[in-house]
Amino acid sequence: MNSKHLSVFYGWWVVLTAAVGLFWGPPITVFSFSVFLKPLMQDFHAGRAAVSLGYTLHNIAGALSAQLTGWLIDRYGARRVILPATAVFGLVLLCVKASSANLWQLYFFYVALGLMVNGAGPIPYGTVISHWFDRRRGLALGLMMLGIGSGAMIIPSLAQRLIATFGWRAAYATLGCAVLLISLPTVGAFLKEKPRDLGLSPDGVVRKGAAARGEPDAVGLSRHSAWNSRTFWLVVCAVCFVGASVQGCLVHIAAMLGDRGAASKPRLSGVRSWALRC
Repeated sequence: MNSKHLSVFYGWWVVLTAAVGLFWGPPITVFSFSVFLKPLMQDFHAGRAAVSLGYTLHNIAGALSAQLTGWLIDRYGARRVILPATAVFGLVLLCVKASSANLWQLYFFYVALGLMVNGAGPIPYGTVISHWFDRRRGLALGLMMLGIGSGAMIIPSLAQRLIATFGWRAAYATLGCAVLLISLPTVGAFLKEKPRDLGLSPDGVVRKGAAARGEPDAVGLSRHSAWNSRTFWLVVCAVCFVGASVQGCLVHIAAMLGDRGAASKPRLSGVRSWALRC
C-alpha cells in the first residue's frame, strides 16, 4: 500500500518504531544494572565498589562515544548508525554467556555496551524524529521517549525473574536475543530516516518551496557557535545534574532495598506455590 494513502501519517509509525528500539536499548544496561549487582557480586566474589566500577566504565565509554556517534549520524545518517549499533549491542549481550569469572571480562563487557548504547539510544532516534516532525516535534519526541520510560518499568522486573530462574548470564543473553529478534527487525523494517524518502513532508503537511523541491534540511549551529553559546552550556549543566542524580539513585537501589528486607525474588503464583508446598 502506498504510504501516501495511509490514514495515519507514517511519521507516527516511525515514532512507534523508535519507542520499540529504545525499549530494548538503554533500559537493559542503565535501569536494570541494580538487579544484576548482587548476583554479580556473588559470582565474581567481589564487593559492590569493584562490581559497580563496571557500570562507571560503561558510563565513561558512553560519554566518550557520544561525540563519535553524533559525527557518524551527521556523515552517514541515523539509520546507518542505529542498525549496526543495535546488532552489536545485542551480540555483546548474547556473548556474555561465554565469559568467565574474571573481573576484567566484566569490565570489558560493560565498556563494550557503553560504546554501543548511544548508537541505539535517544541521540540517533531523536534525529530521525526531528526529520519527521516540525510543528509536533515535542509531542513526537515525548512519545518516542515512552519507550525508555516503559522499559525502565518493565525490563528490571523481567531481568530479575530471568536471573532468579536462569542466572545473570542467561538473563543478559535472553535480553540480547530480544534485541536481535524484536528490536533489530522492527527498526530495520519500519524506520525510515526522512519523510522525503517516502515522498512525504514533515508533519504530513504539504508545503511549497524548499520542502517541495527536496532541498536539503536547514543545518543547525556550528561546533564553534555552540561551544560559545550560553544556552548550550546551560543545557549541558542541566543534563549533567539530571544524569548524576538519576544514576546515583539507580545503581544500588535494588541491593539497598534487599538489604532492608525487600523481597529479592519474584513471588510465586498461588497455584505454583501450592504445588511446591505439596
